Amino acid sequence: NASNFANWVFKNSSYYREPVNSEQKKREYERIKQGVIDHRSIDLFFQHKWTIDNLERADRSEWELISADKYNYRSSCLTINNKPMCCRPDVVLKNKISKSILIIERKTTSVPQDHVPENGWPNIQAQLWCYSWIDEWYQVPDITLVAQIWHRTYKPKGGFALELNKNIGPSWKRSDKKHNKFCHELFEAYGGKFIQ
Repeated sequence: NASNFANWVFKNSSYYREPVNSEQKKREYERIKQGVIDHRSIDLFFQHKWTIDNLERADRSEWELISADKYNYRSSCLTINNKPMCCRPDVVLKNKISKSILIIERKTTSVPQDHVPENGWPNIQAQLWCYSWIDEWYQVPDITLVAQIWHRTYKPKGGFALELNKNIGPSWKRSDKKHNKFCHELFEAYGGKFIQ
């Protein structure tokens, strides 16, 4: 699936440090578990915000929510061992007027904001690229891909807060040739085939 591919990209990047002992492996497991909890917290926040924003002025919203981390999609043009890639995007929106598609991938981290690369990490770009080739919107002329990076900051008296990084929010268009070439080459190195 697209998440496995993204994990492979991250583990083969210069940003990844392999856990070497049981304590580091435990921290890695806890980090992954915390990421799942963080995603749920963000989803609940946006569901609540959407309800408040749209119940009173539904006619003013140009965007329609298509999916919010609930559906598994397929990409027939991205295959691994002759099987289509399975994709589960965090958020997919469709513009009611232009019919354009916006796909958002959320990543949570405890890395300080000034340590995040300007274009985010390569795994985010790779994962979003997979989502842009999902069968359901393959025929859409172009798709906008947006990475949201959320920082987890721990409070002195316990607990934590999630804050969206407003300085770094990389985005790409599916039609971006440089973006496509970068991700296509990674996918082939992973053992996948891109059939367009």
